[in-house]
Amino acid sequence: MKKKIVLILVLIVALLCGNIANFNNNVKAAGTPKLTVNFKADTIDLKTKNKLYINISLTGVENIDTSKPLAMSANVDYNSTLLANPTIKGGEGWSAVINNNKIVLDCASFTANKTIATITLDVKNSITSETKTKVSLTNVEVSDGDNYNAKFDKIESETITIPATKTSTDTKKEQTAQGTESEKESSKQTDEQTKKDLDKEKQTNDQNKKDSEKETKNAEEKKDTSSQNNSEKKVQKVNTIEPIKDATTSSKPIPQTGTGITIFIVIGILLIIGLYTFIRDKKFFD
Repeated sequence: MKKKIVLILVLIVALLCGNIANFNNNVKAAGTPKLTVNFKADTIDLKTKNKLYINISLTGVENIDTSKPLAMSANVDYNSTLLANPTIKGGEGWSAVINNNKIVLDCASFTANKTIATITLDVKNSITSETKTKVSLTNVEVSDGDNYNAKFDKIESETITIPATKTSTDTKKEQTAQGTESEKESSKQTDEQTKKDLDKEKQTNDQNKKDSEKETKNAEEKKDTSSQNNSEKKVQKVNTIEPIKDATTSSKPIPQTGTGITIFIVIGILLIIGLYTFIRDKKFFD
């Protein structure tokens, strides 16, 4: 009886060990999530609109809960001499932004094998012949913020053949336009220089005119001052009366009028006395 019990216990332990091993393997398998970032070019508008589209999708999703949030970031690498102005638009519930050629995407849940975002690149108009170029995502990181964090150093890139966007006619037109623009610019510069020369000449003439007017004004002021001084001198001369010199009397003494009258009186008196004496003597002798 005891042997049977021991045998049963051994079988139970063996079964439990096997189940535990299988459980661990299943847990290990379930704990190894996988996915692939798919990068695919769409050239439908390449010739007509000079637009290149790059579609991003997640394929080969394994052991990842698609009902939970997921986030992704990456750098967009391309030849900037051929392509420019990258933009991005999210799809299938994904939000997407791009800044300095780095994209960031996130979603609340996702569906595998669907386009989650589309990158648009402008094809430059300067391509003169058919050219091959490569566009790729680098430094790709995907995370669910919990169990899955993966970094892909290299992602399969897309090589795109870009047709010529500039024909020989376009080149000639551009050269003609450049020549015309060059002529216009040269003419503009000449006109501006002529205008500057005219303005400078006008300033010189205006300055010369001002200097001439100033000199004339100074001369007039000097003339007025001289005239005023002469007038003042004349007035001063008129106000100052100088004695008039007579050529006939200037060197002769002025007669003394009082002395002359006295002489005449004396002579008169003497004549009267003489006359009186004559009359008296005449009577005496008669």
